[in-house]
Amino acid sequence: MACFYKMIWLISLLLWTLQFIFAQNSLDRQASYAADASIDKTKLEEIMNKAASYERKSEMNITTVEGGEVILPCSMVTGEKSAVAWMDKMDNVLFYNEQRIIDDERFEMLHSGNQWNLQIKNVSTLDGGQYRCLLNSSPVQLKFSDLIVYKPPKIDRVASSQNIIADEGMNVTLICNASGYPQPKYKWSVMKTDDSRQPEDIPGPEDGQVITIYNTQRNCEDIYICTADNGYGAGDQLQISVKVTFPPNISLPNKKLYHTVGGQTVLSCEVDAFPLGVMYWTKDGAKIKDSTQSEGSRKYKYSFEESESGGRIMRLTIYHIQDRDFGFYKCSASNTKGRAEEYMELINQAMLKKLPALWPYDTSTSASPYFTDFALKPSYTSPRRPSRAPRPGAPLPSPVSSVSCVGVILSKSLLILHVVVVCLFL
Repeated sequence: MACFYKMIWLISLLLWTLQFIFAQNSLDRQASYAADASIDKTKLEEIMNKAASYERKSEMNITTVEGGEVILPCSMVTGEKSAVAWMDKMDNVLFYNEQRIIDDERFEMLHSGNQWNLQIKNVSTLDGGQYRCLLNSSPVQLKFSDLIVYKPPKIDRVASSQNIIADEGMNVTLICNASGYPQPKYKWSVMKTDDSRQPEDIPGPEDGQVITIYNTQRNCEDIYICTADNGYGAGDQLQISVKVTFPPNISLPNKKLYHTVGGQTVLSCEVDAFPLGVMYWTKDGAKIKDSTQSEGSRKYKYSFEESESGGRIMRLTIYHIQDRDFGFYKCSASNTKGRAEEYMELINQAMLKKLPALWPYDTSTSASPYFTDFALKPSYTSPRRPSRAPRPGAPLPSPVSSVSCVGVILSKSLLILHVVVVCLFL
């Protein structure tokens, strides 16, 4: 215990020593300024002692904004032996009559007649506090001015959230940290990444420095705006971009394309994913490579463009179509979150002409080589089967004039061209 009390005594002694050194340095600094201004050190000590003997009180509040300019008024009727001094909140003498004591050119004495006004330029928040105008007379006259410095809001970019990339389904927390006096109020809004680009307010408390987005989905990929305002200055804004990662999703405009040998066609595949990752086409298990740069060969060409939804459209141009080019093509896409695949079929258009009796569609009237949907009309009538001689004692068959044929619709998902004709029995 003795050691503990000894330590407390040493700490107290150290604090008292530091306080004494600080006070002595302040006095020495005032004395050095006074020496430069040819002012007697004893006069400064007298002014400081007189000011310290009077209780501080609030008489006048003067407000300004950081970076601005302010004038603290003081009206004193001086005599031949009296002097006016200005002191700050730390009891430092700023001016003695019109002579500058403080080494800060932002402070100026504006003297005219009985007016001894103190002007401060480029005001900072550190300048706030109580100032005293003192007339060194008997009795001493004092005037108090409380300077209040308002600081426009400023958002701390380091202590606030940066652009965020989050997995789909996660909760995302956005932080907006601003300083200022008085304490700024916060407002959040979201700017959709569509064509409107108009911010929409997010309801919440004025002191809401933090908002949370629960169960983020890919449609949450927007720009969130934090606005800090305290009524002074223009306010400050911070924009935070939120990106949501999700596995690829593939959509095909057509799953079947019909073409002829010798021509060219384009296969399209739209991929929606973040990040976009890798996209390519394959056929028969082999990855298709762009061959437009190869000498003497121009078979496949890749092209890409951004889709309206923000994804990417991948197109594969196939030149000089041959029989081996017909078949199934696979669009593949993968990123760090997963992969997706979709199949498209390229069909030889000449196959449509191999069933003229069962094919009522006139392909010669279509100028487009792309066919996506066909239908058989239920108008085909099969010929009557040859009659057989009835067995002895058997009943005679009922006469049938014709056999109706059921029409079959060829959908886009069939393999090449399937025609199913179901005929009714006699």
